[in-house]
Amino acid sequence: MGYVYQKVARDHYSQQTPHCGFFDGDGDFVFAADALQDTEDGEKVTEVPITVIGSSSPELPPRETLSESLKQLLATPSEQIRLDDFVSMHVRAALNATSMERFPVQGIDASNEAFVGRITAYEAAVADLATIAILLGRWCTIKQLPILEKMFSRLAEGDKGSSGTVLWLNLSWYPTLYLMYAAGVAALAADNYTTLAKILTTPVHAEPYDGSELQPLARSGDEATHGGCG
Repeated sequence: MGYVYQKVARDHYSQQTPHCGFFDGDGDFVFAADALQDTEDGEKVTEVPITVIGSSSPELPPRETLSESLKQLLATPSEQIRLDDFVSMHVRAALNATSMERFPVQGIDASNEAFVGRITAYEAAVADLATIAILLGRWCTIKQLPILEKMFSRLAEGDKGSSGTVLWLNLSWYPTLYLMYAAGVAALAADNYTTLAKILTTPVHAEPYDGSELQPLARSGDEATHGGCG
């Protein structure tokens, strides 16, 4: 029993609480074996499933989701390097998923259907990064802010093209603005105004590689959506 109690109590996937009380007596195993009964012909069932109440599930723990992995990294100060690598990996994936090869800005008719389809495709392409942005916005500490800043600066300065249909050129800023909104709302919900300020004021170039002065991300995105970057 002592061995089982230790295993159950320390297993964060377990839904049992052996240290919080007992069903009966001193809390030893309780077996549910309803199949151990006489059959119609009087014979006993010799092979039956036995459920043990009070022990952790015999099934393997579920695979950690992205949000669970990120929460563990955010909650552990010593994991700063791994947190940086984790976010950077997903930023690279998002940049690849929203590249000009996948979202061309030339030769595509600017119809209502194409516009709605591209918006939906952009959101799907950055879905994982949106989860990361929300958790960083809510739980990011001052020491972790540079990781959040780097995420937005790399997204904002990704290649968005220099010529093509103005609508598609301007819409290439949508993934960055979408993630700003997700992270910003999460920061507001947690009264995390330091993080909110960082989201809005991350210094970026309005047009990558053009040698222009850095300006706050919120201003760059606003100019883009109003044709300033087209």
